[in-house]
Amino acid sequence: MKTHAIFTGSELLSGQTLNSNILTLGQKWTEMGWKLESSSTIPDEAQLIKKSLLFSLENHELTIICGGLGATSDDITRRAVAETLKLKINHSDKIRSELEEFMAQRQRTPQEQWLKNQSEHIESAKLLDNSTGLAYGQLIKYGSKLIALLPGPPSEFKPMLEQELVPLLNSKKNFTQLNYIVAGETESSVERRCKELKENFPQIDYGFCAQPGIVKLSLRIPQNTDAKAADNLCRESFPIEILKSGSLPEEILNIARSKNWTFASAESCTGGLVSAALTAIPGSSDVLTGALVSYSCDWKNKHLKVKKSTLNKHGAVSHECAHEMANGLREKFKVDCGVAITGIAGPGGGSEDKPVGLVYIATFTPSEILVEKCIFRGNRDMIRQHSLSHALNQLRLQINNK
Repeated sequence: MKTHAIFTGSELLSGQTLNSNILTLGQKWTEMGWKLESSSTIPDEAQLIKKSLLFSLENHELTIICGGLGATSDDITRRAVAETLKLKINHSDKIRSELEEFMAQRQRTPQEQWLKNQSEHIESAKLLDNSTGLAYGQLIKYGSKLIALLPGPPSEFKPMLEQELVPLLNSKKNFTQLNYIVAGETESSVERRCKELKENFPQIDYGFCAQPGIVKLSLRIPQNTDAKAADNLCRESFPIEILKSGSLPEEILNIARSKNWTFASAESCTGGLVSAALTAIPGSSDVLTGALVSYSCDWKNKHLKVKKSTLNKHGAVSHECAHEMANGLREKFKVDCGVAITGIAGPGGGSEDKPVGLVYIATFTPSEILVEKCIFRGNRDMIRQHSLSHALNQLRLQINNK
């Protein structure tokens, strides 16, 4: 589905607000196998909205317009779209009733003009429910084209996109979309290992999206192609790399849960990223017992029993320190599996022997401790993110190889 997105809002162009909605939209469209061909960002001006919409209608199947659905003077999207399409603006009794009920629950009396503006409904448009805000979205069929109006706040845009718009559009798909998360591989290596798959299924469209420690691989399979055979060959190409879950933190939780194991982390340079990633997933408390950020050598010694002699001889960023951090975590807190990370995330602190990006990662199970030396490239945030992904994948492989 060839899509053009129009983002309205003067604040997006002045640098006051970061447009995170295009990231949400791009990721979701890639996941669905649709094509976000282009986007434009424009001020809250009716003529520019009309001009952008006309351009999109000439060149795309779907236009998504984000923003300008509130009730203030700069919220002009609905009227600009209606005028462009020569459609009437009605006022929805359904929207008005729900707005009045919402305000009554908060013991507030809404102004008549606010109710009138907020209940505007373009004729023939399908209303899209807003589970986190007051502005309804609208989906308009215009000949063979579709126009979707979605709210601008990211907290409203994403739920409406995923819960309302995508299910409606998904029913029109004429292909099969398969998505995989490949862990521990680079984008180029994933593409190279898809060689046999491409040779056997040249009609499939392939998508590759690299993130720290993982590559998202997508296959867009035409209706006349054997999707099951393509899926089997893809999994044969990546026998241990494809995750069974939607992310590495989910994978670790599910693996530990299946063994009735507990998990804990000891972190230095990552500062708690591991525990944050796991606790972001609802229900993680049955696996995750806790985490310790041992940034200083004193804390490594005091709370994880890393020997002072180890720290003096080998330093805090060393194979030996990582091993003793993991052992101390396992022995002191009686957990079944976990990770310990120590490294130099930069931008300073590196040396010729221990450069920025050097990270030692220890993972443990009830029977063994495994330590790997890694050198990651990038800025401080990238090094920390790579350390997180590598640690979880290292533990995943360690457990699965048993």
